[in-house]
Amino acid sequence: MPYSLEAVDRPYDTFNSAAYLAGAIQRYTTFETDPLLKARMQGVVDKTVAAHLEHRQIAASGSWFWNYSISEKVPNDLAHAGYIMHGMRLYVDHGGALADKLDIPAIERHLGDFIDPVSGRIVAWPNFRKDANTPARSYDLGMGLYLVCRRGHDSLRVPYLASLPTYRTPTGSYLKYPPKPGQSDLAVREYEAYILLGLAACMRVPG
Repeated sequence: MPYSLEAVDRPYDTFNSAAYLAGAIQRYTTFETDPLLKARMQGVVDKTVAAHLEHRQIAASGSWFWNYSISEKVPNDLAHAGYIMHGMRLYVDHGGALADKLDIPAIERHLGDFIDPVSGRIVAWPNFRKDANTPARSYDLGMGLYLVCRRGHDSLRVPYLASLPTYRTPTGSYLKYPPKPGQSDLAVREYEAYILLGLAACMRVPG
């Protein structure tokens, strides 16, 4: 599936949006009653997942990951890697034809690649990318929290939650980045919404 239907976007094979849509559409097919429409949707979704299988990368940790696109040899940041993980999990959970070809534990193991091995902080880019080691945005952290808690990755839950207080201000806002001296404090409402999403997933209610 293309990044968008605009002509300017058609050359880009963008893995994160394609995986996210594939998972959502696969889930939708479980409600679709028109057999022809259902088959057409499943065909598009299966081709999209097949492309992901063809272009998957494998990190030293054994995790599966994807670059931003076929032409851009840069791994996705945490939030966009999270869209791929979420989409692939939906595809498998809702009976995708290629489900047995996807190693979901290996795909979700990539969440551990965003933990800095020295500081233990959550970083924006995989720790094997040596040219970028910036802290995760609150957007990234919120998406990561959602996945580690929703999917029961308890060993990862601790470092992800431990990073959260460094973004919080005395007034209760969550900044885009942990504050630094001389750096303007910027809180982005969209990013705070991702923090809320992550915290909601981490609240385990009995029953």
